Amino acid sequence: MKKLWALPIPHNMKIFLWRLLRDCLPSRQRLQQKGVPCTSLCPHCEAAQENNWHIFFGCQEAQTVWQATGIWQHIKSLVDVGEGIVEVIFSLLGSISQSHIVEVVVTLSCIWRRRNAKVWDQGAPPSGVATSQAKQYFRDWQAAQARSSTQRTPPVHDLQWKKPHAGTFTCNIDAALFQDSSYFGYSMCIRNDHGQFLTAKTGWAHGLPPVHEAEATALLTAIQWIVTLSLTHVTIESDCKSVLDALSGTQSHHSEYGSLLNKCRGLLHNHPNLSLKFIPRQANRVAHCLARVSRCYASSHIFEFIPSCIAPIILNEMT
Repeated sequence: MKKLWALPIPHNMKIFLWRLLRDCLPSRQRLQQKGVPCTSLCPHCEAAQENNWHIFFGCQEAQTVWQATGIWQHIKSLVDVGEGIVEVIFSLLGSISQSHIVEVVVTLSCIWRRRNAKVWDQGAPPSGVATSQAKQYFRDWQAAQARSSTQRTPPVHDLQWKKPHAGTFTCNIDAALFQDSSYFGYSMCIRNDHGQFLTAKTGWAHGLPPVHEAEATALLTAIQWIVTLSLTHVTIESDCKSVLDALSGTQSHHSEYGSLLNKCRGLLHNHPNLSLKFIPRQANRVAHCLARVSRCYASSHIFEFIPSCIAPIILNEMT
């Protein structure tokens, strides 16, 4: 079991494999043994009893998945002489390379998801499509792990808000989704080079858009507002990296999100005195707290005096 938990695979796949080895997966035969009134026939072939061996190796549908992955030739001899699925899996763990073991687990997981799609969605994707999706999911996980390992943990001082350079301003922005009332809100707060509060604005609207769309709405509103204030040399700080990356990229988004990004790009192009900066959530506490109370005010509300909810934070960050 130690080798199982050390495999370089997503945690949900480890849990799946552990459940399979412990005979905890809800196959139809297993459900009947537990007293659940259901058929014991395989949902794919509807001819054989659905137990773990049939699901993952015995059924023709499972065999088409194994053939599609290209790993079958490396494990066929061990499967043919195995007396049970637990024995086969432990034999594979001790006999083939780690890369092949990973492929086996990804394939087993793919077969199980495909079986569930047949049971619950009344149709399973073709074996080629299912294996491609499983491999893509695993590659995406690997890429995320690689990015995570190369990103250093920022020191504590990088997690604190920093005053802007002399003669410039910062505008911190954020958005918040209110699931209980189907609203989303946004906020923006402008401070000078001493960290002093100048003005702030909040707003809210009906609906629950994706987080990145709500953040893009906050950014567009902030840019438009700053332009009306005639402030120069303003850095807009956001903790939503995906929006900032999308603005600097060239990919087109044919959606409401894409329209928001295009409007932001146009305004930033016409006002080069405005710049964008990513900051961690810990350094964006003022905007975060203000966004959380946005629905307590009118849909568009401007603060000429520092709101009490952010006063302690601003005073602390001025020191």
